[in-house]
Amino acid sequence: MSEMTSGQQSSESSTQRGINALEQAHSAISRSKQDVDDTKHSLSSTYTGGDGHGYQDLLTAWDEQCQIILNNLQDMIDKLQRSGTQHRQTQSAATDAIHHARSAGQAAFDALAG
Repeated sequence: MSEMTSGQQSSESSTQRGINALEQAHSAISRSKQDVDDTKHSLSSTYTGGDGHGYQDLLTAWDEQCQIILNNLQDMIDKLQRSGTQHRQTQSAATDAIHHARSAGQAAFDALAG
């Protein structure tokens, strides 16, 4: 496994905290959205008339906007996860290249010294 500097570990840790925070927000909004959906369905049969229809329209609009927010949160989570994966892959490749160069340099020195 490749070695990581404290700055890289800190960056990875920060990214993971960001992902966790976004996932918590997504979960909380999903719960609220479900509560509003339940309320809307329960009121649809009992709350009729102009004001009832207006209220249902308001809840429907809120539900649509909430879904956009949920989609955007999920998109940010996915991008952060991909970014972290790409960073780890790049870091691993760079570390491997450094180790290979160090070994090749040592082998050349050993050949010249021996």
